[in-house]
This record gives sequence, C-alpha cells and structure tokens, in this order.
Amino acid sequence: MGTPFSHTCLLINSNAYDRDIIYEANGHGIRAEKYENWCKRNKIIHKYSLEITKETKIDVIKYCIDHLGIAYGFWTLAYLFLKDKFNLVIRRGKDGTSKLICSELPYLMIKGEMDNIYDVLDKEKPEHLEDMHPKEFW
Repeated sequence: MGTPFSHTCLLINSNAYDRDIIYEANGHGIRAEKYENWCKRNKIIHKYSLEITKETKIDVIKYCIDHLGIAYGFWTLAYLFLKDKFNLVIRRGKDGTSKLICSELPYLMIKGEMDNIYDVLDKEKPEHLEDMHPKEFW
C-alpha cells in the first residue's frame, strides 16, 4: 500500500509468566508467540510504547486468547488496497470483528489510547475499524 512496512502487532509484557508475547492477526488468524522467537523471523521498523491500565491489558489478553485462530480478513486487505489505490469501495471487506487483519487487532484492543494519539497529532481518525491499516500507526 505504499507504506514502509507491512505488519502491525501488539507486544505485551507478562510479569506473571516472565514473558514478552506478540499478539498478532496474520494469515493464520490471531496468534500468540514468544517475542524472542517472533524476532527471529521478523524485523521491527518502528514501534510505539503505550501505557495502558492493568484492566485494559487483561482485557486485551483475554480477547486474544478467546479469539486465537479467528479467520483472517483477506477481503479487508482487498478493500483497503482498492480504497487506497483507486478510491474504489467494495462492501466485501466490511466484516467487523468476525475477521481481523493485523492493524485492526491493535486498534480494536487499544482504541482509546490510539484515539488519544490521533488527537495529539491532530490526525484524522479512521471512520470504521475496516479503515484502519498499517500506515495509520506510522
């Protein structure tokens, strides 16, 4: 999509398990993986650190665990590509939370924190979850 990167995910530190865990939506659905193992196959280009409440962190982890393996939103990728490149909107990519792509998962999980960043940067917020794609996090 003309961005300098192609993926977005969440890194969450768990003191209880003494682990840093990546939660991501990819072609295999929502996955959880130990950060060190994930880094062996991926390069981090940019990252944000956000302070979230313990309650939010627990809610994020519970949501990810409850939805491990959820279908990946391939039609959402087509929707974003066509909208971004040709300003053509297809309804097929509008699937709400029944399927997720990489950038929808973090935005869905920490929407309040992300909306605050948009406000601070005076940047327009996405109108719908499906309008969120990786370049929004840059």
